[in-house]
Amino acid sequence: MKNNIVFSNSKLNIENYDSKNHVLVIENKKDEVYHLSFEDYCPSNLSIKIINSKVTIIENYKGNIDECNFTIDIDENSDLTRFSILVENTSNNKVLRTVNNNGIYQSMQIDLNECDIDSTENINLLKDESYASVIDGIYAINKSSKKYQTNLNHYQGNCESKAQIFAINNDKAHVSIFTDAYIKNGAIRTKTNQEGRIINLSDTCSGIVLPNLHIDENDVEASHSCSVGSLNQEHMYYLESRGLSELQSRNILIRGYFNPLLENVLDENIKEEINKVLDQRIG
Repeated sequence: MKNNIVFSNSKLNIENYDSKNHVLVIENKKDEVYHLSFEDYCPSNLSIKIINSKVTIIENYKGNIDECNFTIDIDENSDLTRFSILVENTSNNKVLRTVNNNGIYQSMQIDLNECDIDSTENINLLKDESYASVIDGIYAINKSSKKYQTNLNHYQGNCESKAQIFAINNDKAHVSIFTDAYIKNGAIRTKTNQEGRIINLSDTCSGIVLPNLHIDENDVEASHSCSVGSLNQEHMYYLESRGLSELQSRNILIRGYFNPLLENVLDENIKEEINKVLDQRIG
């Protein structure tokens, strides 16, 4: 079941949504999809509470939205998949998201717009065996500046987190990817992995990937990797040796960065729009 919620300046009248305090409660729901569309408006502070539920939330940003502040609370019996789409927004955007996770949280974001974005996601793993994963795909063009800061805070034992943030950089754009994992004292047998990669398609763009591990416990598994560079020439050679042109080979490799995200878009209309923008960006 899909629930469509359009946020605009008009007052919302939605089941389990407190429009005065901007609190959305999702309770006792299984395998439902909530489509949140922000059209030239986003509440100054939006709180989402997930209780005894397994649901997907798709956020779509349209028009002039300059700032968003979210708090998401997930209880120990819940599983939330959140997909954020930045394709149709027309203004620079600052996003702050705090996730208090006692269960399972999967965050995915695709950013294809031409505007600047300053995105910070703080994920707190608060319960033994809680899990969080982050997958972001970014395409930066013109003179846009993209900054992505992800903080993974492990407070209890046996937690696990993964962060994979990939970017394609072109023209005179700049991308910054900062990922910090904090393993607090007592968070034994915690696992965390970070991966950040930027592909530069021009000599005038720039990027930085900075992963950090802050560990205050001994019995843990922690790793990170990062790279900033051009397309893999061995992969290019392999594709060209199979009869593909240089442009075709390049486009296949670029699309490979976004396929894991697109596979999780259940709405075919949204997927078609994303593919359309990707075609325009890639050429």
